[in-house]
Amino acid sequence: MGLFGGDKNVVPATLESFKDGLVGLGFDVQQKDETTLMAKHQTYFNVVLRLSSNRKEALFLSYFGVQPSVQRMELLEAINSCNQSVTVSTFSIDKDGDVVMSRCLPCHNGYTVSQFEYVIEESMREIAVAAAKHLKEYLK
Repeated sequence: MGLFGGDKNVVPATLESFKDGLVGLGFDVQQKDETTLMAKHQTYFNVVLRLSSNRKEALFLSYFGVQPSVQRMELLEAINSCNQSVTVSTFSIDKDGDVVMSRCLPCHNGYTVSQFEYVIEESMREIAVAAAKHLKEYLK
């Protein structure tokens, strides 16, 4: 049994393998460039996946628009509260002022399907809990 309770079969860390995994979970996936996938889902939050050029890590990102009237300090306090309530994900503000949730999957020796599914499922859970508890009044 693998680290996250599943298979031991290691999948090579390629954009194609990540695309296949996202499609398998019901995402509509488009390749943006040689390192980035854009994935949309009817139930889950949308995901941007960036594979490092050395294929040693995959960064999962979800972006959330912020209401224009929100004060930056209020939003930063809410993001700090989010970060205190999550285990692996990190919430931040991007250069456009949107909220970003990020989570990294180390994959220098590949990854298992179970690890991939865990990252997606846990990210979605953490987004839902943190957003509902700390961010909902600030998001569009």
